[in-house]
Amino acid sequence: MKLIVLLLFSFSVFAVKGQNKGSVKYYDSLWFPAVKEKAKYFSDCFAVDTVYRMNTFYFPSNKKEGITYFADTIKSLSRIKECTDYYENGKLKDSISYSKAGRGRFNYGFYENGKLKDSTRYDTSGKEISDYNFYPNGKLKDSTHYSEKPGELETFYFSENGKLLAYSGLKFPNSKIINIAYNKNGKIIPDYVYKKPAEYPEGLKEWIKYLERNLNTDLPIENGAPEGKYTVIVDFLIDKNGNIIKIYALNDPGYGTKAEAIRVIGKSKAWEPAISENNPIQYKHTQNITFNVTDE
Repeated sequence: MKLIVLLLFSFSVFAVKGQNKGSVKYYDSLWFPAVKEKAKYFSDCFAVDTVYRMNTFYFPSNKKEGITYFADTIKSLSRIKECTDYYENGKLKDSISYSKAGRGRFNYGFYENGKLKDSTRYDTSGKEISDYNFYPNGKLKDSTHYSEKPGELETFYFSENGKLLAYSGLKFPNSKIINIAYNKNGKIIPDYVYKKPAEYPEGLKEWIKYLERNLNTDLPIENGAPEGKYTVIVDFLIDKNGNIIKIYALNDPGYGTKAEAIRVIGKSKAWEPAISENNPIQYKHTQNITFNVTDE
């Protein structure tokens, strides 16, 4: 049996809205499952022709938060076909449209005053080309540009008066993140990290090795799984100290795979916390783990 670990890695903190078909689910402010009394949102889902529609609402006001169409019952970003989100006052917050492959073609976000907050541009194949974020006054806040080489990118951060605040880049093959920040006089600030996602201490390759070493790859076979691929999509929250404090599987392919993925991620040692403007912050990470059952 082979084990394939697929890593989803991003500089953005994704909030994925997941639930079981035909049921009402409650979530906290980070879209982790919550009891009704502590919920910030709730959702319901039902089939519409060949896709699944999920309606989300603010709680307890019951005002509309969003409408999302998924390709199937696995409520993950890769399965989204169309998504529209609203502020609690009813004004448009986000509008996203996706291609058949599940990749975005465009994404626009808005402030409550109606001004553009962010925009993401994609090529015809669905590959991300650039991201732009804006201040409420319309001035550019930051811009990210993606290389033709997978995973390589550069981000420039600006103050409201247009001065360059920081530069961040990710280059392969060493996957080294470069951070440079500037003071008001344009001088480099030593050891200042403007933006950085949470990271496993020894890097991405060692995180993959950790998963491969510790996952029980024979578990699906022991539980009678037929030949095929069984992918578990897991969200986990990393606190300001680097500890994993919340883990939630967005789906359950069966044969013990969900529990095994949660178990191994939960045993991980502390990560290096995410950084924003030189301060540690909470960070939400999404991990795919695929159990590949073969006759070999």
